[in-house]
Amino acid sequence: MNKESFADSIKRGPHRLLARLHGRWTGTARTWFEPGKLADTQPIKAAIRPILEGRFALLTYTSKLVGTKMLGHAKIGHDLARGKFLMSWADSAHNGTNIMTLLQDREALPREFSLRGSYADPSGGPDWGWRIVFKLSSPRRLVITHYNILPTGQEAMAVEMVLTRAQS
Repeated sequence: MNKESFADSIKRGPHRLLARLHGRWTGTARTWFEPGKLADTQPIKAAIRPILEGRFALLTYTSKLVGTKMLGHAKIGHDLARGKFLMSWADSAHNGTNIMTLLQDREALPREFSLRGSYADPSGGPDWGWRIVFKLSSPRRLVITHYNILPTGQEAMAVEMVLTRAQS
């Protein structure tokens, strides 16, 4: 099988999509702790910048969650050998001291990709899943949606970040 080169990927492949995410973003973060019950809505600021010559994108964001400051970081890439997006993510509100590793879980679309990871149940039960979808609905609008996945497989909206590209 002929694998796509990084030079091709940055021109017209998955790394081109990552490059289209670069910039400063502002918007609103909404959080649900229980299915269907919106718990909090806060302003959010984010920046996505290239690292390692565009092989990866670094997402940093600041917001609040129920009045407490929240900081987050994610390193996002696309592994050409596997043909999948991947991500490591940590923040001060959802992850505790865990760095969640996520891997693409379904076919990527031209402006959208989905990743799935898991985290330990603090009460000692089975791990729970977590899915994050990045959707660049226009050059100026990015929606990052997080879903909690119960051990039964049921998904529930957890966080929705609706971002608009900030003016330079």
